[in-house]
Amino acid sequence: MLVDAFTFELAAASLTSAANCLEFCSNTLAVFTPVFDMCLEKSFACCSNGFHASRVEKITLFESLMADTVLSATLPTNLVYA
Repeated sequence: MLVDAFTFELAAASLTSAANCLEFCSNTLAVFTPVFDMCLEKSFACCSNGFHASRVEKITLFESLMADTVLSATLPTNLVYA
């Protein structure tokens, strides 16, 4: 019976400690959430145009490479079977 009481007290202390830790982390996150949101908004506003331009450049490059690949594969094939 003594072991069961000790185990129960240890478990209760562990749960209390976990609850305190969770409360502390939750409060800390609540304090920093507006800062994180503001940083995300600024980052998105600053990088949105650059990201879009980069995406368009990559799509254009991909289309160019695909056209080169098709042309370089078609030309020798036509010469061989001509």
